[in-house]
Amino acid sequence: QLCLPLYNNDVYTIHYGASVLAASTFIRFLISSCFPLFTAQMIGRLGFSWAMSLLGFITVAMIPIPWAFWKWGPRLRKGTRYLRHLEVVEAR
Repeated sequence: QLCLPLYNNDVYTIHYGASVLAASTFIRFLISSCFPLFTAQMIGRLGFSWAMSLLGFITVAMIPIPWAFWKWGPRLRKGTRYLRHLEVVEAR
């Protein structure tokens, strides 16, 4: 749980680090607060075993995401206006 905030602080440095941390924390809490809204219906319709298996399959499907960020991360970061602005600020 500590990897993403540390990575964001390294990438966005002192200028945007706190904002990125706040935004990622908000998104994490927003997603986790939505789970109680659908888990009861999902378990009721699929049964406990299939509902938990579905969550496991979704988790397994997301395994390649860190490698995709490792491979295409520099190109993705070049496209953000925040990092372009940060390069200008640090060049001064």
